[in-house]
Amino acid sequence: MSNVELVVHPNVSGVTWGNFRRGFGPYSVALDGYVTEPFRFDPTLPAVNVNHHDGVDRLSTRSTSGQVALYLRVGMLAAFQKSGAIKMRIYVNDCDEDVCLSVFLLQNYQLTRGVMNPILNRLVNAEDLLDATAGAYPFPGDLALVEEMTWIFEPYRIARRTGQLVERDSAVFRGIIDAVGERIARHVLGRGEKRTLDLRYEVIGGGPGWKMIHEIGDHGRIAAFAEGVQAYAVAKPNGEGKRFSYTIGRTSTFVPFDIPAICAELNAVEGKWGGGNLVIGPDRVLGSGIKPTNLERIINQCGPQVRAG
Repeated sequence: MSNVELVVHPNVSGVTWGNFRRGFGPYSVALDGYVTEPFRFDPTLPAVNVNHHDGVDRLSTRSTSGQVALYLRVGMLAAFQKSGAIKMRIYVNDCDEDVCLSVFLLQNYQLTRGVMNPILNRLVNAEDLLDATAGAYPFPGDLALVEEMTWIFEPYRIARRTGQLVERDSAVFRGIIDAVGERIARHVLGRGEKRTLDLRYEVIGGGPGWKMIHEIGDHGRIAAFAEGVQAYAVAKPNGEGKRFSYTIGRTSTFVPFDIPAICAELNAVEGKWGGGNLVIGPDRVLGSGIKPTNLERIINQCGPQVRAG
């Protein structure tokens, strides 16, 4: 017997671990930035926060789905039981690839906790590498596994491209998570499909050692990375273009692009920017009111530069 409930709150952000512990009750599981702190676990409730976005060294931290798979295999289920039955209430405020896979792993814990599942392990490992690097891991775009993952996560990518996520409707987010979960199940059973990646992008700004890009295709940043971009800002207007979604990052901490300094400066300008030392972004719900031209100026004021050869 089990009771695994999914709660989708697209308009909730900035929850602290203290507030989560006090306000969300026992058997609560926060995923992938719902609680804006690193991993936390309270065995007395129990409650857990699984995250790789905030307050972490991103390359040294598994993706949320990578952590979930590991935790399920080394004893998490023993903590989340009530009267002999598995009990979890999962809280999410996004529906991206990492969230969808994490939810699937928890909802299908019977499948996940077995270590001898090559197809699932391959998917989790690939998503772990891609999400930890914000898509910068150098998988070839025509690799069969990448094309399989493109099909698996297609419902999210279509919704993102067509603006369905802007209103942050919980039913839309839940529908995407469910649709992706169904595709993961088909993939694991060997009945999945493939999609060719759309790698189109354009450079719309930048500065010394970095580029600001707009993804025309769903996987434009993969092409940018393949062509040598190591420090970047991905810009996407929300709705009518009055607010923007941004992802600012570098392919590794070895790239001289001062993400912490940029984050501090953006917080001084408007607040609610966060992330780790590799990738940052504005508040998921509010986005940013900074226009791309102003963002470019702020980043360049922080002095990112390419090291001399």
